[in-house]
Amino acid sequence: MAVEYWGQKNMRDIDDSEIEEFLNSIPNIGKKTKSNYQSHLKGFWKFARKMKAVSADEMPLFEPIKYDLGFRTVTTWQLQRQVIEKVKEMTFSFNPRIWLAIDMLATYTELRPDDIRRIQEKNYHNGFVTIFYPTKSKRKNQPWITIKLIDEHREVWEWIQKTFPAINHEMYFFRHHKGRARAKPGDVFSDKYLARCWQRAAKEVGLEGVSLYPGTRHTTITAVSYTHLTLPTIYSVSVSVVAVSLKKKNNTSQYDSEK
Repeated sequence: MAVEYWGQKNMRDIDDSEIEEFLNSIPNIGKKTKSNYQSHLKGFWKFARKMKAVSADEMPLFEPIKYDLGFRTVTTWQLQRQVIEKVKEMTFSFNPRIWLAIDMLATYTELRPDDIRRIQEKNYHNGFVTIFYPTKSKRKNQPWITIKLIDEHREVWEWIQKTFPAINHEMYFFRHHKGRARAKPGDVFSDKYLARCWQRAAKEVGLEGVSLYPGTRHTTITAVSYTHLTLPTIYSVSVSVVAVSLKKKNNTSQYDSEK
């Protein structure tokens, strides 16, 4: 997005006023999201200074963007599962990657929607998925996270790879099979695509006001907080443990009806 905005302009010539104009040009975002964008830009400039591409005098000030955090609206574990099952019902026949992506967001709380989009075919190996430069990571000195897929996800992942083989291992895994609107076959999902799929399914089951991220990650964490697992455990281990725990507690399995 920043590359498209500034093109080939030398970063030495970009000052705070231009950065502010860029942030204000991004449509439909609040102050918290704007602050996140600014943080990414600041990190890039700090890296450039470390590499001596810019001097201290050429560093923008990056004045903090003030914002108030609100409460996220979550739903129940049961309604979350209803929405995800509806996503599967509505999309699995033409692109099973949609359901898998959304179910993964509800299962592995270290993942963010943009992390999902960046996964390439080559990032999967024997049930493990590696995400490089994740959106947020608790491990500051490790630029990747590795997720161990639960059996259900591993089986679907490998079935997709066999049924819809990639042209090469550099292709993004979560991509379109057919042309849709402006997307061409093989294009990675847009940053809003999964959110729109979630919203359509949520509307079908009567859930309103809960978007993709709160409906997946935050709902899972909230549900787990009512189990025997403690909050430190939730944040320190792969949430695949959480997912299995919740499924056993609710005595449900997404594939029971198919076996």
